[in-house]
Amino acid sequence: MTYSLIIPIFNEEQNIENLINILNNSFLIKDNNCINIILVNDGSIDNSEYLIKSKINNNDKILLLSHRQNIGYGAAIKTGIKYSKNLANYVVFADSDLTNPIEDIKKISIFMKQDVDFIQANRYKNNKDNMEVHRKFIGIIGNFLCRFFMNMKINDYTNGFRAVKTSLYDNIELIENDFSIIMEEKYKLKKYIGTIAEFSTILGRRSENLTKTSFEYSFKLLIKYLFYCVMTIFKINKNLKKVD
Repeated sequence: MTYSLIIPIFNEEQNIENLINILNNSFLIKDNNCINIILVNDGSIDNSEYLIKSKINNNDKILLLSHRQNIGYGAAIKTGIKYSKNLANYVVFADSDLTNPIEDIKKISIFMKQDVDFIQANRYKNNKDNMEVHRKFIGIIGNFLCRFFMNMKINDYTNGFRAVKTSLYDNIELIENDFSIIMEEKYKLKKYIGTIAEFSTILGRRSENLTKTSFEYSFKLLIKYLFYCVMTIFKINKNLKKVD
């Protein structure tokens, strides 16, 4: 089973060098099942795009797609999916700070070989992580409420580290451009997913750009997740893509 790794990027100049070094030295480069690694620059206004171009010029497996302006995490995800649809059997999503270890994609590969439809990372399965206290607290609350609304066999709804069969996206249309796409995706795919698997992961701490993990930022995310979680229940049917 082949796959593309999609990594959205916005103003990550402090993390780019580490990101590219980790990717270049990872098993992904020699893994024939990994078709490509797609970095989606979502209109960064710092030097992220320049640094990426300067670091990947000799690696054909790492591709850069760029938005002219910042649209949002969800928009970057959709750009990656659109590019990968006809190239790979699965799309794998990871964050640009790589707080989810790249080596964990080996765990995902096991389930890909079993033809599992949706593969979700679970930060809480082994109770070992490096999450900041506020992120863990808010994550637990958010996941509890999302499990109530979504009613899927998933324990870590708010974790963006996941893999999905690309063919499933033919059944739906994703419209959200922010982080709420994680919830929209799960709810819209629910009726088309036959099998779900989870694997344990340990979330690392961001070493740079720490404002992205502040309490205020995490709390705002929680409010957005819950808002769209509830709203999705009411609007989901009319936003399903028509399939002939």
